Amino acid sequence: MTALTAHRKAPSRAAARSNRAARAAAPVSGRRTRKSTVLTIVMIVFTLYSFVPLVWLLVNATKSQPDLYSSFGLWFGKDFNLFQNIADTFTYRGGIFVQWLGNTLLYVVVGAGGATLLATVAGYGMAKYNFPGKRAVFAVVLGAIAVPGTALAVPTFLLFSQAGLTNTPWSVILPSLISPFGFYLIWTYASEAIPTELLEAARMDGAGEFRTFFTISLRLLAPGIVTVALFAIVATWNNYFLPLIMLSDPTWYPLTVGLSQWSAQATGVGAQPIFNLVITGSLITIVPIVAAFLVLQRYWQSGLAAGSVKQ
Repeated sequence: MTALTAHRKAPSRAAARSNRAARAAAPVSGRRTRKSTVLTIVMIVFTLYSFVPLVWLLVNATKSQPDLYSSFGLWFGKDFNLFQNIADTFTYRGGIFVQWLGNTLLYVVVGAGGATLLATVAGYGMAKYNFPGKRAVFAVVLGAIAVPGTALAVPTFLLFSQAGLTNTPWSVILPSLISPFGFYLIWTYASEAIPTELLEAARMDGAGEFRTFFTISLRLLAPGIVTVALFAIVATWNNYFLPLIMLSDPTWYPLTVGLSQWSAQATGVGAQPIFNLVITGSLITIVPIVAAFLVLQRYWQSGLAAGSVKQ
């Protein structure tokens, strides 16, 4: 009799709990719907705000120089000149654009690659080794992150000028090797991603520090390394002010400074506007960095999230 009564009461209790849960969730879901609608509208506005310059760049890269003045900015001109503009961009002034592209790749590979390597080694050491002055180093790194790069450009120029390194690739590469934010990111990521017990087990098995780093730690740090590399690549690729003050020889210009010089041809005595080539060159310039971001995006997201979750 007791089992039968309990069996009859069980559905009623479950129904009562479901009804209470439904009543409690009804106003909450309504509020969530209103918030989601507002958030969706805001995100649509920001998406359009972000994509309009890209659409303008794509559309105007298909126009000739006269069509840039005679047609609407967000619509195509009379003729489709994209391929002709690309060919002219690569052949203008003896193909100087190709040389600027090669310079930019050099600065990215050596500068951003070196910055990633140094940040990885230094951040791992700070996270997994104790030594006197560690807190002082932490304070210095935080201070370096807070200082904008433009504030250090002039002192860096004076330093490199005294060393005789201005107007050389080293004046762009050497400052790019320092990445305080990348160092801090690897530091915080390694603290959580690499268990200390795993390193101690490897040492007990006879593995040296270098072998432990390259065979164990480096694999666990892969998402963080890719994240730092992506930030360093974007920063070096878009670097403008430092090369502008360091370089005076156009043969060493990166794409950012070179395209700026092309744009400046539209003013002054004997002006020769080539805005169609400037726009097309800008479109070509963003293609590699967009491709790198799309390829490394999943590592970038996991790298940012992994260091923030404590297991």
